[in-house]
Amino acid sequence: MSGWLNVFNERIASYWTHVWNLVLDPNPDDKEAKNISVNAQNLAPVIWMLGKVQSGKTSIVREITQSPTAEIGTGYKSCTPSAEIYNFPEEAPALRFLDTRGLGEVSYDPAEDMAFC
Repeated sequence: MSGWLNVFNERIASYWTHVWNLVLDPNPDDKEAKNISVNAQNLAPVIWMLGKVQSGKTSIVREITQSPTAEIGTGYKSCTPSAEIYNFPEEAPALRFLDTRGLGEVSYDPAEDMAFC
């Protein structure tokens, strides 16, 4: 049984090494790498970040994704002007985060954000 397990582990490791190389070090003309990235974006589950204003939704997204565009508020006003999607990892996401504006935010109509989502 250990021989079968070794073969299985080697094949899995080989497969993931191939995927890793395509995604993180792709040849710009490599169609297979582009297909992996597009398919990942289409298939990755979207986690909706919902909560009150200044509850830390964007802070969580920024910490996980390391996205410099996820602006964190100062505690006095919201910095999320509209819903935005962040991919993790950016190149071929396994997860996507939908960062939303705060629930109960004064004069916020979520219709535009809901249409986007």
